[in-house]
Amino acid sequence: MSIEYEEIDSIYLRNEPIYEIIRKCNDDILIVEIFSKEYESNDFVLFYFSDSVKSEKIIQLTNEYAQQNAVVIGVCKKSISIIDKKFVELKNQFDLVFENLTETQFEDLVEACYGTKSGEIHGEPSDWILLKSKNDNLCYVISAEGDSINDVTELISEKLKQKFTKDNAKKTNLIWSLEKQDADSLIMSDVATSINKISEVIEARTEIEVKLWYNFQNKDILKKYKLVCVFSFI
Repeated sequence: MSIEYEEIDSIYLRNEPIYEIIRKCNDDILIVEIFSKEYESNDFVLFYFSDSVKSEKIIQLTNEYAQQNAVVIGVCKKSISIIDKKFVELKNQFDLVFENLTETQFEDLVEACYGTKSGEIHGEPSDWILLKSKNDNLCYVISAEGDSINDVTELISEKLKQKFTKDNAKKTNLIWSLEKQDADSLIMSDVATSINKISEVIEARTEIEVKLWYNFQNKDILKKYKLVCVFSFI
């Protein structure tokens, strides 16, 4: 189903970010808290670790966040075999799991989480739970920067074509997160065109069950726009 820009334009707009990012290091584990100043609580907690870290340590740390109403995400620098008992234990500790992510990709993911409630077009942290895969609980992230929304859309589309095959899954869930360097308002028709283009690429290979989109200003990106897509096969 195509998105009309009038639909997007009707979404409630937020001009001021409500988040701050808190980083903590515990041995070889990086913990990133995305703290809501509005509610004085964490909306997201991300764990970034290598496969050499003892699972008991990670389980201990994640349990400390169990009572919070935060989306807890586990990110491993390398691939962990799904037949490894340690992986099964860790997978169950997190709402979402990513593996084989570089530090750059991890920061892309942090930015996408931050953008959930920080921009003009925004949603709720609980939206991310919709990415949870019934198969392996694994999610994926890709990104691109460019001087126009069309540029980043084309770059992301090419990456998606390489990632998606007809054998991946019957359905896919997708989060589209756009970062802009300037504070100028987006042209909503450009947003709609980008979302529809990316949807067409995916839907040529599999069905999209959930599709969410956010945007926010990030003065630190190198070009005018950066697009991060987070998705899962369900």
